[in-house]
Amino acid sequence: MKRRLLALSMIGVMMMSAAACGNKTENTVSSNEVVSQDDADSAETEITDEDTATSTIEAATDDTFSELDEYSIDYINETSEEVAPSIDLTDCDTFTQIIDKRLTDGMGYANEIILDEDVFLVCSGTFTNPDVGENAIDATVFKYTDGQVEEIGKVISGGTAYPITIANGYLFTGSNHWICKYAIANGKLSIMEKVAIVYDENGKETYYYESDDGGDYSDFDPAEAEKIYDSLIEEMMSGTPVNFSVVVK
Repeated sequence: MKRRLLALSMIGVMMMSAAACGNKTENTVSSNEVVSQDDADSAETEITDEDTATSTIEAATDDTFSELDEYSIDYINETSEEVAPSIDLTDCDTFTQIIDKRLTDGMGYANEIILDEDVFLVCSGTFTNPDVGENAIDATVFKYTDGQVEEIGKVISGGTAYPITIANGYLFTGSNHWICKYAIANGKLSIMEKVAIVYDENGKETYYYESDDGGDYSDFDPAEAEKIYDSLIEEMMSGTPVNFSVVVK
């Protein structure tokens, strides 16, 4: 399966992977540019001279659905599982023990609060934000359940322009094409609101709303989804990026 979402910021991901492997360097980001899908991908569906206008429209429609699928909640969750750190909790009864026993040089950790619940975030590596400190675009999230440390979810953002952020008690991630607002529901980290933007061949955008609440939003009004997107962006930008402490061993 293509990993268009992982192209979100391969520079950032590779940088942080190197840090997590012990090759710590000064990771100062001088640009908020997010690495995006190469324009050459548009050549995936070739239109020959024999193709009709109908087949051209169908190809454009298929591409739209392909992009929307890659910006879906399922795909974001799947990619988060692949990118964010996997932590073995054996013999780890506290967050401190996770730091001492499992984290390696260059990884990061942070204590935060999501909707009045104390959580612990672990990232594969960090980048330096001069205004805030050490930020990250992936994290595995833990909390205490009945006195035991439990993993409740993993998250990713689409590049260093969208560091993992806490705003109004919620956790936010984003990219150039989608934004997610997370809450804790039934003991797990869930995407309560997500809006994706898909552009057609003429550059016209359409907004798609989705939630992890099990509802059917296939017929959700795009105009209303655009309003929600603008609101989510404003809320995220009013928050504070998570400031991670970097492990040095």
